Amino acid sequence: MKYLAIALSFIPLAFASWPAPAGPWTASARHIPSDAGKIIEDSLQASGGHFWMGKSATPYCPSDVANLDCSLYNGTDTVLIGGNNTIFLDVTVPGGQQMYIASDGALSYSVPHSLPPAGAITTGFWREGSEGFMGAVFFGHEGSSAYACPVEDEEDVYQIFLGTEFTGCYGVLLFTYTFSGATVWEYS
Repeated sequence: MKYLAIALSFIPLAFASWPAPAGPWTASARHIPSDAGKIIEDSLQASGGHFWMGKSATPYCPSDVANLDCSLYNGTDTVLIGGNNTIFLDVTVPGGQQMYIASDGALSYSVPHSLPPAGAITTGFWREGSEGFMGAVFFGHEGSSAYACPVEDEEDVYQIFLGTEFTGCYGVLLFTYTFSGATVWEYS
């Protein structure tokens, strides 16, 4: 499994690459298990400060803020921006929400109006297209492989980690897709 994850982390580099399209985007994780005859792929969703496969996003708009019309922020997808060193959630809340890698390797995001915690890795992210894989656009972090780790007692739910190796987890490729649709105020 370790060698598969390492090989997967270099796939985008193995083909000629081109800059990723600008603007907001969504992402998914894809894994092809060696023992199951199917591809496991699901969208990445922001919930509870982390990124998941098999869980719904948790967009939030506070109803008690004066002059805030939450009907304008009715998106349900996890939407991201950036990818050239830093990545942020595409939110409207002042101060935004930044993607980072937590000290345990969990792909995470900051709470509104706050910086990521001390020791978090906030830079080194990349996003680029590849002439191989039918022009797919990948994202990742320099020197890291991506993993989907099963969540105990939650069938078909995986937490996303970035690092060098995670026991009991699957190496995954992270794909991105251009997005146009409803926005959110913030993610809880």
